[in-house]
Amino acid sequence: MLEICNGLLGGLVAITSGCAVVEPWAAVICGAIAAPCVVYGEQLLIRFKVDDPASSFSIHGLSGIWGMIFVGLLAKQEYILEAYSENGRTASSATMGLLYGGHGQLLLCQVIAIVVNISWVVFWMIPFFMLLNKLGLLRVPVDAEAVGIDAMQMGQTSKESDLISSAKSVVGMSAIEVSNDQYINFNNGGMAKNEVAQVSSGKQWF
Repeated sequence: MLEICNGLLGGLVAITSGCAVVEPWAAVICGAIAAPCVVYGEQLLIRFKVDDPASSFSIHGLSGIWGMIFVGLLAKQEYILEAYSENGRTASSATMGLLYGGHGQLLLCQVIAIVVNISWVVFWMIPFFMLLNKLGLLRVPVDAEAVGIDAMQMGQTSKESDLISSAKSVVGMSAIEVSNDQYINFNNGGMAKNEVAQVSSGKQWF
């Protein structure tokens, strides 16, 4: 269910950039392709052990990139002129998507915009996060990370947080982590494979 909701959200993100210049049938295609971008993007992050609990990279990053590329492919000239004719734009092969007969200038502009956006974010955010990490402000405590911020700060529990809390009360550990085989590993060196079920969905906590 979570992947379905994330896929729907990814579709909405993808069509945002081109909603004024693509036809309804094209918007459906855009959203349908964005959904797998979200699902496989999450799996890619898990494979490389990148912590993204909100799926921001796959939903907003990959889906947003796909949406911008899609404009360069299926933007309709009529809609572009309606939306941007006040800027003096006139009909030409540069005012339509590549699959409508455009010569690729619009697609190139979209790719340049993607590169500029990524470069801008990387330029500012890498030193910002490095500073937060240096000050010890980048991550929450290990216990809070394992149980979940919703449970720790707002009292909203989930199946996984209940599982972790139960394991803590049974085994009595002070901190937990998830090992490479995705079982809960306690800081005393013991594996709780018999006491605690495998983490659901095959996802690691960290």
